[in-house]
Amino acid sequence: MAEVAAILHWPLPALQAMPLDELLDWHGRAIAFWKADTRVRAVELAKALGG
Repeated sequence: MAEVAAILHWPLPALQAMPLDELLDWHGRAIAFWKADTRVRAVELAKALGG
């Protein structure tokens, strides 16, 4: 739950009130978003460093 709260900026009580299947769905979305964002930032950094 902490990953979802950190990535989506949702309060922990809102996540705790969510049904488990919905929470797991949002967890998957949050992790996918984080991975995509991290890849974009890595590409931007490589370009900035001349790569």
